[in-house]
Amino acid sequence: MAQLRKTVFDEISFGIPFKDTIGHLADRVQSYDLNFFVISLKIQHETGGNLTELLDGLARTLRERVKLRGKIRTLAAEGRASAWVLGSMPFLLAGLLTLVNPGYMSLLWTTSQGQTVILIGGGLMAFGFFVLNNIVNIKV
Repeated sequence: MAQLRKTVFDEISFGIPFKDTIGHLADRVQSYDLNFFVISLKIQHETGGNLTELLDGLARTLRERVKLRGKIRTLAAEGRASAWVLGSMPFLLAGLLTLVNPGYMSLLWTTSQGQTVILIGGGLMAFGFFVLNNIVNIKV
């Protein structure tokens, strides 16, 4: 961060226009929030106005975005945990049934109908896991 700040000050000292300097900063960092900040500064620099109000509003907006990201991350983690629990239940139940009554589960492995059920169930589980993973994978 200190190096970026030094680069900006050096560019301004060398006579590069302010809006070009902060544009270079945005190009170097590639951050949505910094890009938002740079655009706001460019507009304020060209039109004038109260810089304090602009920075206060921008800080408030960025804080709200951070809060929103935290909430989304929490909700997504809850969804991922649900996916893991739901995904592991059939295997846990199959293991428990094998311990309780081995003959009951052996039908799934030894008959063609049982193997078909395993293949269909595995495919549906994989599809469900894929769908659930896409639902909780939210980009902000």
